[in-house]
Amino acid sequence: MMRRILFVCAAAMAALLACPAAAQDEEPEVIFSLRGGLGGLTGDFAPLTSPGFEWGAQAVALPAGLLAAEANYEGSSNGLQGLDGSVVRNGLQALGRLYTTPNREAAPRPYLAGGIGLGFYRPTREASLYIDDDTVVELPLAAGLEWNQGVFVGGVRATFTPLFFESFADDLAPGAQGGYFAVSGSVGASF
Repeated sequence: MMRRILFVCAAAMAALLACPAAAQDEEPEVIFSLRGGLGGLTGDFAPLTSPGFEWGAQAVALPAGLLAAEANYEGSSNGLQGLDGSVVRNGLQALGRLYTTPNREAAPRPYLAGGIGLGFYRPTREASLYIDDDTVVELPLAAGLEWNQGVFVGGVRATFTPLFFESFADDLAPGAQGGYFAVSGSVGASF
């Protein structure tokens, strides 16, 4: 099942990248940016953890007017309530973006995004007594605003990521379900 999900998402991203840019006068561009913000686990995980810093890097390919493909790395650290330790999350994600306008110079330029990813959860210090290493399937859903000024690009976005096949907190909350929510800003450049 997992292989099918990954195959379908990879095929969708390849199709998105292959979209013709015939409707544009300019060549497709790529945006590279760094992100930082605040994020936390939700659902059954929320009472067990505290919000923490989120960081990341992303590359966005803009092959067609309203469509884009995004690949990103995300990391975060969320403290475990009452313990000296945290849950560290590192993840890789592939998303498709849909902009509301093909005009790249529109300020701001809103978009919606969705995709699939894998999150790698690892406890630190005392948290390792209750939290296990785990690999989790993530389905990120995002809404954001992007500003372009020449080659410089900035943005803000909110992302909710439901988690699937997670078992990292089974010792504390067997059968727990939830997600990850983050608000972040980004700065980068387009090429």
